[in-house]
Amino acid sequence: MDRLVIFDMDGLMVDTETVSYRAWHEVMKEFGVDFTRKEFDFTLGKNNRDIAVIIKGIYGKDVPVDELFIKKIDLAQRMIEEKLDPMPGLFELFDYLDKNGYGRVVATSSHRKRAEFIVEKLGLKDRIDGMVTGDQISKGKPDPEIFLKAAEIAGAKNENSIVLEDSRSGLQGARSAGMRCIFVPDFTLPDDEITNIAYRIVPSLADVPSVLEESTWIL
Repeated sequence: MDRLVIFDMDGLMVDTETVSYRAWHEVMKEFGVDFTRKEFDFTLGKNNRDIAVIIKGIYGKDVPVDELFIKKIDLAQRMIEEKLDPMPGLFELFDYLDKNGYGRVVATSSHRKRAEFIVEKLGLKDRIDGMVTGDQISKGKPDPEIFLKAAEIAGAKNENSIVLEDSRSGLQGARSAGMRCIFVPDFTLPDDEITNIAYRIVPSLADVPSVLEESTWIL
């Protein structure tokens, strides 16, 4: 495959970061903990194993992480079953990629069952070339493993793979994989580090085609 676009999912394809934050906030409140946006920002782009370590690091090792996860996952799932909002420009971007022969792989820290549910509900199941999920890798973002596997299953070179991300850890992972990354802000706003690392920063997915048009590829 000559040209590959790798999609993060949460906060990039769908507005699930808001759902995730609301679910964490509600569940933590039951345990008398005020889970704020500051704490949530540490979890963005991370898989469940890493989030568990983060939560214990913030609130102490006695926090019932397993119970918290069960309640949070259940609440968040009920929320997205009721309403799932695609991010602006998502379907138009897929139309552009279809028309111009780009490969498409989803690389998400979410577990596979949840990722498949979301992609299918969006109607994109048959429009992607593969998916790598958090339960298929040994190291989560910012480790590059998930992006390297995405390129591998698509048969694409790293230098011909462009990652779309909304998290700092995903951006760092893409750089470590030797891939360019277009940063599309959601919860995490660009700072000096993000600006220096990102290949481009765009307001929404609707702006991605113009970046791809001007990009160089090794064919």
